[in-house]
Amino acid sequence: MNETAKMQVLKVILLSLIAVILILLIIFQKVRVDFLARRKATNELLIERRYQTLAEISPVGIFHTDATGFTTYVNPRWCGISGLTSEEALGNGWLNAVHEDDKKILAAGWEAATKMHEISFSEYRFIRPDGTIAWVIGQATPERNFKNEIIGYVGTTTDITERKKNEEAIKVANERFELIARATNDAVFELDLVTQKSWHNRAFLQLFDNDFNTENSELSIPRWKSKLHPDDSEGVITKLEKALAGTSSTWADEFRFKKANGNYGYFYYRAFISRDDACKAIQMIGSMIDITELNEAKNNIIKEKNLSDSIINSLPGVFYLITKNRQFLRWNKNLETVTKYTADEIITLDALTLFDVDEKELLYKKITDTFVYGEESVQANYYIKTKEKIPYFFTGKAIDYQGQMCLVGVGFDVSETVAAQEKIKQTTGQLRQLTAHLQTIREEERKRIGREIHDELGQQLTAIKMDIAWVDKKIPHDNIPLKNKLKNIIELLDGSNQSIRRILSELRPSILDDYGLLEAIDWLGRQFTSTTGIPVKFTTTETNLKTPEAIATCIFRVYQEAFTNITRHAKANTVVSSLTIINEFVTVIIMDDGQGFDMASQPNKQSFGILGMEERVLSLAGKFEFFSALGNGTKITISLPNNTI
Repeated sequence: MNETAKMQVLKVILLSLIAVILILLIIFQKVRVDFLARRKATNELLIERRYQTLAEISPVGIFHTDATGFTTYVNPRWCGISGLTSEEALGNGWLNAVHEDDKKILAAGWEAATKMHEISFSEYRFIRPDGTIAWVIGQATPERNFKNEIIGYVGTTTDITERKKNEEAIKVANERFELIARATNDAVFELDLVTQKSWHNRAFLQLFDNDFNTENSELSIPRWKSKLHPDDSEGVITKLEKALAGTSSTWADEFRFKKANGNYGYFYYRAFISRDDACKAIQMIGSMIDITELNEAKNNIIKEKNLSDSIINSLPGVFYLITKNRQFLRWNKNLETVTKYTADEIITLDALTLFDVDEKELLYKKITDTFVYGEESVQANYYIKTKEKIPYFFTGKAIDYQGQMCLVGVGFDVSETVAAQEKIKQTTGQLRQLTAHLQTIREEERKRIGREIHDELGQQLTAIKMDIAWVDKKIPHDNIPLKNKLKNIIELLDGSNQSIRRILSELRPSILDDYGLLEAIDWLGRQFTSTTGIPVKFTTTETNLKTPEAIATCIFRVYQEAFTNITRHAKANTVVSSLTIINEFVTVIIMDDGQGFDMASQPNKQSFGILGMEERVLSLAGKFEFFSALGNGTKITISLPNNTI
């Protein structure tokens, strides 16, 4: 083969190789393009899935719309904020959750943004199905293709409900602060100690000028200091500078300050001091309160207290003001003088400490009753520091004192009164003993006189009658005048004997000594009925009554006096009486159904007879009760110990 042929073969082979290489290159390129396309699709799918995942778990509401603004997607958080389901939110359904007052403005803004292809930003409210309101911020950004054409919008919805609540709370707090500052008229200020910049409310500025002008409201520390009262200025400034140079976070003082009208008023100044890490004062926030009227009121209160203390200390007795827990709040000097306790000791004492053990329970009850019923009184003995007892009469009245219920009262020394009462008691006892002795002597004298009348006069009258009868028999029957005269004498003697028997029964009825008390009472009743015609019903549980002579005599005399009073005053139809013995006490009751009387309107109605009955009973350590009511008769009750000798 010649060279030309070889070259031709090589050329063909070379061309074939080139063709094969080109084919391989074309195939590789196609495979590469397909691989890249598949890889791009895979990446886009991954991105789409990643975007979907991020959207699903996002704490912010996310939505997507088409180019016209119709919603095509909302994430779960958006549904949670609005209360709508994803299906309900598609298209323009999301507008159904928007507050009615926000719909028009929101729709107009969204429509304008989509037309102008701009970013949309809005703040509005959702009303959830349960009625709760959610404040949100919505913003949407146009989504463009590779040709820069808007193909939709991607946006977020952020729940700002808590922020809105906080903003509203801050707003309310600020408004409340302003109202409080105006209402209390506190002069409030804030001062930056580094820049010397300050803020003051209207009340603070008006302390300096009546013509309030916010443009000329800057105040300086020197100007503030110039308003201090000359007598207070140096002390106040020294204390303020010391507070700022120290480490305290607060400072307060009270001083006089010149007001806009040129007059000085009393002010209470208090401030909080902020400090940096080096403890250097950098800011002061505080207020000035006009306490002029309060200070005047305080001084007036002090004057009134001094006056009341003077009045209290001038009282002749003791004065006290105690709490429900019996702690002393106020007292006068007399209390210290009487009890021998000092003021420091009294303020720590329980009021019951001033009484001995035997009277503590009584005083505790009286103090308690004062708070229940409003007022009380009691007589008791002060048990003073020296272990002596002094009788006092105490009064107490419940009052509201400084917001708590307290007992206020006075006590008076009744030593002389108690001594006089004891003397009267002794004298009364002696008089009753004397009365009892006189009654005994009287009864004995009656018995003696009765015996003498019976033994002497009775026998003499009987002897005279016998002698007259003998003379009568010796005189002839024809001497009629003399016979008649003797007959008259005998009749007079018989009358005298009857009178003697009546007098003897009144002095000391023999039936009481011979037959006992029960028979004597029954006899008295029969005598009363025969004289007045008023029946007497007597009942007793006793059949064989044995009582000391003094008791029997006392009961008999009470019956006599009671029947006498009924005869004179009662106008009764019936008398009922009873006698019983219970627990060694003889009890007698005498009642009538007469006219009675009003004891309240006639307190002195008791006669000497009633007083005599009472004294007779009391002299034997008994009890006497007398009761009468108009139209309901009268009742006498006596009770005597059956062992009295």
